[in-house]
Amino acid sequence: MRPAPALPTTLVVVNARIWTGDPRRPWADGLAIAVDRVVGVGSSAEMRKRASAETRVVDAHGMMIVPGFIDSHIHFLEGGFGLSSVQLRDARTRREFVDRIAAYAATIPPGTWITHGDWDHERWDGELPRREWIDAVTPSHPVWVRRLDGHMSLANGAALVAAGVTRTTSDVAGGTIVRDERGEPTGIFKDNAESLVSRAVPAPSQEQEDRALDAVIWLAAYPFAGGSMGPKVEAAIEFAKRTGKTAAIGALADVTRMARGEAGTLITPEAGEVELYPAG
Repeated sequence: MRPAPALPTTLVVVNARIWTGDPRRPWADGLAIAVDRVVGVGSSAEMRKRASAETRVVDAHGMMIVPGFIDSHIHFLEGGFGLSSVQLRDARTRREFVDRIAAYAATIPPGTWITHGDWDHERWDGELPRREWIDAVTPSHPVWVRRLDGHMSLANGAALVAAGVTRTTSDVAGGTIVRDERGEPTGIFKDNAESLVSRAVPAPSQEQEDRALDAVIWLAAYPFAGGSMGPKVEAAIEFAKRTGKTAAIGALADVTRMARGEAGTLITPEAGEVELYPAG
C-alpha cells in the first residue's frame, strides 16, 4: 500500500518566538502548517523552504507562539447532578427564578433536596435572592441552590431547619451569613459559610445518581477517559451496562485502576464491554 501523499504546506510563520515544549530544542522561530496540522518547526529559513507559491507566509515580528493549552477534564457525575436539577443559569427575573424552582419541586418526591441551579442575580436587577421568595413553593423540599460561580448559595427555610442554622449561628472565618435588618439569615451564605448548610445535604440516592448519569451520559459520545474519577466512572460504567445505554458511549474507560497497574473497563458501542490491561 502506498503512503498517503503529503499535504501541501498552507501556512508558514517566520520570525516568531516559538516555545516548542521539546527540551532538546525548546525554542524556534519558524513554523509550517499543512491545512490543520503542524508539519514543521525550526528556523525561519528551513520553514521558508517548505513554502510554495500558494503558501501563505506570515512574519510574526518576534511575537510569541506556544502550543495550545487544553484542560479537557470534566467533573462527570457532578455535571450530571447539575444537568438533572433545576436550571436557573438563564433565569432573567425573580418570577422566573421562583417559577422554575416550583416547577422542579413538583417533579420530585417530598423531602428531596433541590441543589445546584447555578443562578445569576446579575441577570435580573442584581438583588440577591432570599429564602422568602421560594419558601411558599417549596414547603416540603429543602433547597440549596448555588450561584454559578460557586461563591454563594441560597437556602430556603426547610434547608435552614435541616442544617440547624438560626439567627444565633455565628459566621465562620472566610465566609458570611447574609442577614436581614432583624439579624435573621436571608438564606444567602457566602464562601466558607456555605459549609454550614452543605454538610446537611444527604448523599444522593441510587435514583438520583441514575438520573444524573442519564442526564450526562451523552457526553461520553465524545472521546472520554475516566482519569482520576475512581468510583464515579465505575458508577457510569455500571449505569451504562444496567440501562443498556452503551450505544450512546464513544469511549468510557476506568483509567484510575489502570494507573495502579490493575485491569480497567472500557465500553464502546462497537465492542461493548472490554477489559483493558496496562502495558507490562
